[in-house]
Amino acid sequence: MTMPRCSGGVFDVEDLAGGTIHCWHFDLDESLDGHEELLHALDDNPRRRTAPSNPLARRRSMLSRALLRVLVGRYLDVEPRSIELATGPHGKPRLRGSDGSHGLVFNASHTGRKGVLALAFDGDLGIDVEDWRRVGDVAGLLRRCFADSERAHWESLEPSCQQAELFRFWTLKEAYCKAVGRGLALGLKRCVFDCTGSHPRLTEQPADCGDPDDWHFVELAMPAGTSGAVAFNRPIRALRQFTLGARSAP
Repeated sequence: MTMPRCSGGVFDVEDLAGGTIHCWHFDLDESLDGHEELLHALDDNPRRRTAPSNPLARRRSMLSRALLRVLVGRYLDVEPRSIELATGPHGKPRLRGSDGSHGLVFNASHTGRKGVLALAFDGDLGIDVEDWRRVGDVAGLLRRCFADSERAHWESLEPSCQQAELFRFWTLKEAYCKAVGRGLALGLKRCVFDCTGSHPRLTEQPADCGDPDDWHFVELAMPAGTSGAVAFNRPIRALRQFTLGARSAP
């Protein structure tokens, strides 16, 4: 699948209709040279500027927040520096003054230098991306995080397909946990997916999270060796993917 690129400039955005999700992909290690709008949007809070301590992680964190401010500002037609962010009870980012489920909602994820930001209106939204990597104790991970039905499905696959399916399940589970707003504390094993059909389906979740049929999932078009998924508790009419950065400009 080819990701459509925004027209008219690196930070121009399309109208975001109800039931539509926009996913922006970006390189967290790209040079900021020539990106004055991003530089202007960088977080000037000194406490955030000094954490995390790792310089590369700190730079990536700052760039991710700047991109969030710029894109949210474009969708809301406000100055990026005027955007105030807050977090929910379990740390899910949201706009200050919002409950995180109404108006413009967003969620971000990154793996290595790959970042992605999802935006929509009026719903609980979560996203996760993961580079495939070697898992030392696969049996232990399956036991802790996968339901019996999920393990049986995974074990039925050819060994050459198991790594991709492991990270497919993981990104679906984490995207859902992030959308709910409780993160991994919700318990990955309590979020059960059926991935035997053409589209993943949530079949079980904690009782206080409502009806599994309210949730909808889309798997992202990602480079080889990377998995990604979006979770939304509204019907998804369309998902549009965009690349962002100097090389995505027409």
